[in-house]
Amino acid sequence: MLPSIVQSARVSQVISVIFCVFIAACGGGGSSTAATGGSPSTGAAGGASPTGGSASLGTPSGSNGGGATIPAAVATTLSIKANGDRAVQDGSTVQLTASGPMSTESAQWVLAPSSPGSLDRTSGSTVTYTPPGTDANVNNTVASVVVIATVGTASARIELPLTLSPGTTTAPPALGVSPAPGAATPPGAADPPVPASSTANVRLLAGIEYGPSIVNGTGSAARFAGPGFIARDSKGNLYVTDDAMVRKSTKDGVVTTLAGKPGAYGHVDGTGAAARFDDLEGIVFNVDGNIYVADKKTIRRITQDGTVTTFAGNQSATTRDGIDGNGTAASFTWIGAMAADNAGNLYVVDGDVPAIRRITPSGDVATIFRVAGLPIVGRARGIAIDAAGNIYYSDWNFKKDCISCQEFFSSAIRKITPAGVVTTLAGTPDLIPGNLYSQSLRRDGTGSEARFSSPGRIAIDGSGTLFVMDGDSIRKVTREGVVTTVAGTRSGNLNTDGPDALFSTYDGITVDPDGILYVSGNYAIRRVQQNGDVVMLAGRGPVSRGSGKDGTGPESGFAYISGGLVSDPAGNLYVADDNCTIRQITPLLGAITTIVGSAGDCNRVDGDVTKARFARAAGLARDGSGNLYVTGTASPIRKINRQYDVISLAQSSPGGALETVIAADQAGNVYVPATNVTATDGIAKITPAGTASTFATLPTDGLPRALTTDSEGNVFAVTNAGILKFNPAGARTVYAAANLPSTRAMTTDRLNNLYVLSTVGIDVMIQKITPDNQITTVYKTPDPDAGPRVSIYFPNALAMFDATTLAISNGRGIFLLKLP
Repeated sequence: MLPSIVQSARVSQVISVIFCVFIAACGGGGSSTAATGGSPSTGAAGGASPTGGSASLGTPSGSNGGGATIPAAVATTLSIKANGDRAVQDGSTVQLTASGPMSTESAQWVLAPSSPGSLDRTSGSTVTYTPPGTDANVNNTVASVVVIATVGTASARIELPLTLSPGTTTAPPALGVSPAPGAATPPGAADPPVPASSTANVRLLAGIEYGPSIVNGTGSAARFAGPGFIARDSKGNLYVTDDAMVRKSTKDGVVTTLAGKPGAYGHVDGTGAAARFDDLEGIVFNVDGNIYVADKKTIRRITQDGTVTTFAGNQSATTRDGIDGNGTAASFTWIGAMAADNAGNLYVVDGDVPAIRRITPSGDVATIFRVAGLPIVGRARGIAIDAAGNIYYSDWNFKKDCISCQEFFSSAIRKITPAGVVTTLAGTPDLIPGNLYSQSLRRDGTGSEARFSSPGRIAIDGSGTLFVMDGDSIRKVTREGVVTTVAGTRSGNLNTDGPDALFSTYDGITVDPDGILYVSGNYAIRRVQQNGDVVMLAGRGPVSRGSGKDGTGPESGFAYISGGLVSDPAGNLYVADDNCTIRQITPLLGAITTIVGSAGDCNRVDGDVTKARFARAAGLARDGSGNLYVTGTASPIRKINRQYDVISLAQSSPGGALETVIAADQAGNVYVPATNVTATDGIAKITPAGTASTFATLPTDGLPRALTTDSEGNVFAVTNAGILKFNPAGARTVYAAANLPSTRAMTTDRLNNLYVLSTVGIDVMIQKITPDNQITTVYKTPDPDAGPRVSIYFPNALAMFDATTLAISNGRGIFLLKLP
């Protein structure tokens, strides 16, 4: 059943006054007004969308894309003016006034999410904004303050850069934020310099931000690149290995970097960012007040001020067996998990077929146990020590019979007494049939009746109870060997809160004296309550699949944005969601609404908005009349008119990896790679009447990996020969000669500048190419030496959000990139 909001939206397009959306202005008097003019531009993957121009959602007079005649929409404008250029932490207040042709006495005001400070009222034509005080935590992901006013169906927003007050020691604003043009910086409150590699600011508009990033901050504002092992001190602070760093999180989720530098690997002793780590594995907090980490073949000691020294082992050791000795005279083969006892001794698992080595407080290294004599030679990924000196480690093994192709595995928690007696506390060390990671073989029980799938990291509390990371679950093992599942179920999601949360195989785990667990991994630190509920403490990681729910905030989201992203003149964004729907995202608060299709109903049905269904929505484009065009696997190209009626065009859309590649021009012509249309290598053109023809042939250049158009009807294609430009008649020129295998998407603005999105690994680059072929870089993932780096993990589409802002999708989130 279609949400009522969609039906209301359809009616409002025909008979109602439609609101305008405007661009926030941070300088020149701090005014935000509705845009009233401009020319069309092209959305991501080729969908044409006017930007920076008319903010009307109404259809042009005499056309609705479906044959009916409707009146021209009447634009209701609203603007906000401020008596200052910016907000200063602990500084003077800023007065904001709403104005427009209508009465603004009933205006409703709200601070956008993540905007610090407060408003003195929520309604009226004028409000006063009070910046946060110096006692407030303003982390380095807060770049500005956004205030929104609404009168009826008209809304406006103003964005004020946020500057720290003079002398404050709180974290600076987000990396890459510079003062607005013409905005003065208060004396003593200089903003940090903007690195050349990061010339624009990125913020999340809707969905879930995920992927490897490195940002210090509080709670969900902090970001991790790949947190691994985790340890806890006596004050409740957490320490986690992350990329080439050791990060610290307070019990309130305030994350800072203790030592190391993002992406800067090596083996260098030093303090803070001057230190270098090679391959961080285990971590432990010792009774001497220092943190110890396993760094490939060495143990490194980190003091509370971030000073790093090499405590034991040496990186140049080449022996296959560890050599006992003192300090750097000792050697290790490869150090994994670590633990510490009450006397300050460290215990490490050394090697793939492991030995357990003990390091005294004075740095003497001795091998106290090797597993080679056991019936089953397993691998240890976790180790813990109880108050009595008993050692516990996770023992697992895997074997495949090459004749029968049957798989066998063993998994157990083993106990070694101070006298060296080895017993199995829970699980079985014997090989049994089954896949090593199979959840179906996991079983609660006592001793040998219990089963683990892939036991890994281990934590131990004051009573001697063990907590074991076991695949996507946390298992509890008592001193008597009774095994129960504490958190993690087969039906849950990675990094969600609540009892159904899941974990990954290599998560780190630690426990506090009250039995509260802390788990690191999957780009976040999570807290597991005693009742099994999971709460995000710091960071924000991916879920196994997006929610696909309409709404705003963390509960809403996308199933997966395959690559289609376009915008309309009002700044609304549209995406093709993998749950067989077309979704709309509003520009103010990022509200997500399903406008066509029904989530999970993946039949291909033409018809009006109440009946239309998609087998799978992949690519998306938009023409100058507001019609949308959708591609899907082995499906006809579908057209959605302004009333959200859906029809199938006569021709088939591309298949395979090219199913998301589609563009549309202002006149309603659609362009797709000519895989299953009229040619084998080229670009096909499909007219509004559904007639297909060969627009261009590309016999040696390869099929286009991205397409877009501009307001003059030119078509741009990314091929092996570079970026090719075709005029409306199909005549070809080389627009940017280069082999661009990493180019993911393109779009154009109202001035016909071309924006090209390329990725290499997790690094992102967006380049601007002017009509006279001048190329500049408008965004690049910050270099590690520039400080914290924020990555948009695997972006796949571009669209113009407004005249100075790009929208970028990455599967489950939509980001806004303010252009320089």
